[in-house]
Amino acid sequence: MEPWNPDLFTARFTPNPIKYKKTIMSNSVYAFDIEVSSGWINDYGYIHGFDECLNEDYYNSHEKVSLPYIAMFGYSPEPGIEWVYYVRDFQEVKDIFATVYECEQMNWHCFVHNLSYEFVFLRNLFNEEITDMFARSTRSIIYFNIPSCDVTMRCSYLLTNKSLALWGSEVGIPKMVGDLDYHKWRTPNTPLTFQEFGYCEHDITIMLAGLHKYRKEYGNIGNIPLTSTGEVRRDMHAACSYSNKIKMTALQPQNMEEYRRSKYLFFGGDVHGYLPIIGKVLKNIESWDLTSDYPFHLFLKYPMTPFRKNISNKITNTDEYAYQIHLKGKSMVSKSKQHYCSSTRFTIYHGGWAQGMTCDNGRVVSITGGFECWMTELDFEIFQEMYDIEGLEIIESWYSKKNYLPKYYIEAILDYYERKTTLKSVTSEDGHLEELYMKSKGKLNAMYGMVCTALIHEEITFDGDWQEVQRTGGDQLREILEHPYKNFGFFNIGVWCTAYCRNELWQGIRAVHESGSFVAYFDTDSVKVPKDTDMSYFIKRNAEIIELGKKCLQHYHIPLERLSPKDIKGKEHPLGVWDFNDGHYSEMKVLGCKRYAYRDKKDGKLHVTVAGVPKKGGAKALHDDINRFKDGMTWDYPDINKVMPFYLDGSTGTYQREFISEGYHSTFKYGINMRPTSYTLDSHKSFEDALEYYIMKEGIISE
Repeated sequence: MEPWNPDLFTARFTPNPIKYKKTIMSNSVYAFDIEVSSGWINDYGYIHGFDECLNEDYYNSHEKVSLPYIAMFGYSPEPGIEWVYYVRDFQEVKDIFATVYECEQMNWHCFVHNLSYEFVFLRNLFNEEITDMFARSTRSIIYFNIPSCDVTMRCSYLLTNKSLALWGSEVGIPKMVGDLDYHKWRTPNTPLTFQEFGYCEHDITIMLAGLHKYRKEYGNIGNIPLTSTGEVRRDMHAACSYSNKIKMTALQPQNMEEYRRSKYLFFGGDVHGYLPIIGKVLKNIESWDLTSDYPFHLFLKYPMTPFRKNISNKITNTDEYAYQIHLKGKSMVSKSKQHYCSSTRFTIYHGGWAQGMTCDNGRVVSITGGFECWMTELDFEIFQEMYDIEGLEIIESWYSKKNYLPKYYIEAILDYYERKTTLKSVTSEDGHLEELYMKSKGKLNAMYGMVCTALIHEEITFDGDWQEVQRTGGDQLREILEHPYKNFGFFNIGVWCTAYCRNELWQGIRAVHESGSFVAYFDTDSVKVPKDTDMSYFIKRNAEIIELGKKCLQHYHIPLERLSPKDIKGKEHPLGVWDFNDGHYSEMKVLGCKRYAYRDKKDGKLHVTVAGVPKKGGAKALHDDINRFKDGMTWDYPDINKVMPFYLDGSTGTYQREFISEGYHSTFKYGINMRPTSYTLDSHKSFEDALEYYIMKEGIISE
């Protein structure tokens, strides 16, 4: 890495134009990154970095600032030919971009790993110039243009869905860790060590190597997808004929009423801990996992005709018909302490309501004052099995004839799964097989994200500040229906895919409890059960799952062996079945949803899963004692390396002030202050209502 020198860049520059669509653009790889210091202004006007000796009140009461103290820029026209430059003064980034444009004289793409972060700081240089913003939200930016430099800034994180450390390991360049002390306050005038410069250069090197692989795969820079699911979308678009796209468009919701019904029915995966064992240390627990759960359930039958009003409101022959069901009842109470319904099902967002609801960590124990909600026929089946319901009545319903999804869906899943299975643990001298394995695994997982994308969403744009685009849901839906060439699927695929997966999970949960055992914890596609739990249902169910898959393949005359590809050792791996070797725990403790700890029999170490706590450092605070895992325990910053962002960009009414530090005069208005923080576990409040309910009903639930 060397200091930025425009003359040197110009001398090294090699034109690399390509024709992309109807324009000419650069095919060279460019990458950009910054390092930023976070500081606080003390009572004497001095700016300092983070100090563990100061308490939270101090940091909350003192003014926050941030400052980029180095910016790195990578240029690589071809693999193996690359230069990494740096500037210490962030203002000089404008000179870098201007020089590149003078050389290119055409549009060029510059990738940033987490563009949403760098964007806040780039506003200080280009705020009034930014156009063509494409973002999921103000904190999830996919790309934007800076016309004065003819550059398109793109997010490589949303493309890869990987950290730089993981991306680096895949391209053979391990990320350097620990060479930068982020607690220290630095300015552009702060001297940096050789190791610190090396750390700054390393991330750019990873990006250049990874982006060259994408360029090679897709032919040129312009063809690289915007996001990880975009790669799968491109495969599906290529495989789907125009006539099929016409059929898919006819299956999209045709108006806002139809879309609202489908949105009411959409729920994600189920996650929960079993109330009677919350806080107890369990011995000898096993984890059983559904293999590629979501992809497999795309092999089942889906609503493949437009929904019609069901005049009789009778729900029959659910193997052949899908139903949208609007129901109500006077009261309901769970038949067991394994509670099925999410409380969000009874909210306005999902077209429901309820009065007198008692919940167990977000799961409904009982409702006493009436309710309304929406369900698919699959959810309705489990709902009636799990609750005693008084006054159940179907208000209205719609039906659709089920059939298999188009053949290109099935073949895409089989292709991704075959590669993932056959290439796992396979090595090659140039690494292309390992890369193909990771790519196939990522695409298989992305199939779910692709089918579950909402059709209508809040649209935002940027014109010196964030603005909401005033477009109605009807306008967005009309645009989808008027452009059938964009539709290789339809929204209800995602609705029924998640419903099938919930149904599969809960049939397994019910079978465990009926056998006399219990499911200590479940999460979307896995269950944690005692070691001696009867497996007979799951063994039988695996045979049924394989037969369901075979029926789909037979329907399309696809060889049946593709359903069970072999790994490098010749072992078959059937798609969609229960795997009984997902995990073996000598001890486990559950405190709620996404809150559990376990000791893995393989390595003998404690592991912690807590939403909000990085896994790598989560177990460290337990000091190898699972009994320490309890409400009220706190993970300090040194253990978990967790930071809290404070946006100084006007979004919270606060901008960054002008200041002088170490002789550097900062006039930057926009910034992000990152403060190290701790995390305190507090689960008991989410169980209080349920505990009180069972104490009143049974006297006591557990010690």
